[in-house]
Amino acid sequence: MSIPQSLVRKEQLIKDIEMLEADNEMLSLTIQKLKASLEEQRKTNQTLAADLKQSKETFIDPEAERKFLQNNIDFLQSEKKRLAKEYIDFKNKLDQQLTIIDKLLKDLGFIKGEIGTLLVQTSMLEEELPVKLKDARILDEKISRSFFSTITELHSTVKTVASKARSSYYKNLKESETIRSSLISRKGLHDAID
Repeated sequence: MSIPQSLVRKEQLIKDIEMLEADNEMLSLTIQKLKASLEEQRKTNQTLAADLKQSKETFIDPEAERKFLQNNIDFLQSEKKRLAKEYIDFKNKLDQQLTIIDKLLKDLGFIKGEIGTLLVQTSMLEEELPVKLKDARILDEKISRSFFSTITELHSTVKTVASKARSSYYKNLKESETIRSSLISRKGLHDAID
């Protein structure tokens, strides 16, 4: 009677693992986007350096323009350092979360093996000792409760990890957009000066 319920739970665990793998792929895409953003910042810095060189040759007051562009370069380099640090922090957090997920999957595999072993032992007892069938059912119920409790705990942990990962992703995305908007408005101001 409890064997089919255990199989249903096992299938639910497999689905949960597949969802975790999909979340893992989404986090990998986020890392790639952050790398692309960092590369875009590097290109912007190079463009500003080239603009500074050209401006030195063409402006009437090259010292003021040099200071303005140097300030912009300093700002962008500090932003670059900040973004690189955030990227490293985000990557470290992601690595920690992946370690937790890996540990949970190993625990799940262990539990699966234990349940399989217990199911085999239960069926042997039912065949050999009909008198102890009642005790075997009680044992099976205890295992099911323990398994359900472990799965509930696993689900809660995975849900927390996924929530933190999404929160971190959207926070970083928002900060990147703010920086990009700031850079675009500064570039517009620079173009207006030209």
